[in-house]
Amino acid sequence: MPDESKKAPASKRGAQKTERRLEKLMCSALDSLEAMLCDDTLKASDRLSAVKLAFDLAKSRSQEPSPSDGVVKVVFEGIPEEWAQ
Repeated sequence: MPDESKKAPASKRGAQKTERRLEKLMCSALDSLEAMLCDDTLKASDRLSAVKLAFDLAKSRSQEPSPSDGVVKVVFEGIPEEWAQ
């Protein structure tokens, strides 16, 4: 039986559990985002939203600012014009 005096406080255990849950959710979310980026059956506007989110996530994790911060150019060719709205 573990020594009660060596257990982390309940608030710390709760925070650790939350961190583990968030890490699992992040993995699932990134898998879903990656699937959207590669799914040719999605509307271009949906894929573009996924691209923007991926760039925002990458930028927020970056330690060094990029010379092109704030500028992202994505070109989809050969799609119906109504999909881009």
